[in-house]
Amino acid sequence: VRATSSKRGTYAVYGVLAVLVCAALYIFTAVTVVIETDQPNAEISLPGSWLTPGGDGRYLLWPGEYSVVVAAPGFYPYEEKLVVEAGGRAEFDLQLKELPGRMVIATLPPTDGEVWIDGQQAGSLSGEEILLDSGSYELRIKTPRFLEYVAMVEVAGRDQRQIVEAELIPNWADVTIASNPPGAEIISSDVVLGLTPTTVELVAGNQQVELRKPGYKTAQSVINIVAGQATELPVFDLEEAGGFLQISSNPAGAAVNMQNSFQG
Repeated sequence: VRATSSKRGTYAVYGVLAVLVCAALYIFTAVTVVIETDQPNAEISLPGSWLTPGGDGRYLLWPGEYSVVVAAPGFYPYEEKLVVEAGGRAEFDLQLKELPGRMVIATLPPTDGEVWIDGQQAGSLSGEEILLDSGSYELRIKTPRFLEYVAMVEVAGRDQRQIVEAELIPNWADVTIASNPPGAEIISSDVVLGLTPTTVELVAGNQQVELRKPGYKTAQSVINIVAGQATELPVFDLEEAGGFLQISSNPAGAAVNMQNSFQG
């Protein structure tokens, strides 16, 4: 029993010596590797490497090729192969790339339209996120019924979500239209806006308005609309439409005069 215990003790001593020799061999042949990034809160890992003593960006590594993965909030994941050559020390300085910011445009009042960034169409007013790198940009909002909105916006980047509120100025005016007799359709740009008498919204600029009513001639008028300036137009007196009179004679070919005017 004592012999067996003695052998076990001897084996244990040999095992400890072997571990110490391997550790010394590793220390003397390994390279001090320093991995730094431009972000102090970045997490660095060496996936797939079974023996990588150290941490926090400082390691003792045998010469060879290693995969390094760096993660930091607000930045793209970084992954690259690093080659460690024999020597006393190796340093790697890794630069991380920022994620774009996520900008959302909210208009007051809500409406449909286009969003333009630095002269390029970048999206619509549908609540979708617009991805932009950090920096200053010219924002333009184009809508059918409001004045164009122009402003400079500062994008923080780093995956931050920003809501930009834009207060729009109406590009129309209230126009009151009446006719005699009433009940005529008000048409502008081939769209029926209502029946007289009523108040309609017309976009700023020169707008052609037509009034149509069965049995009456169509009345037309070009109106200069000033944004935000309400207008009441003079009452349109509709003129009855003329009828058609078919005249025949026997024999045919008789001249027809009406109010001393030859008609055919």
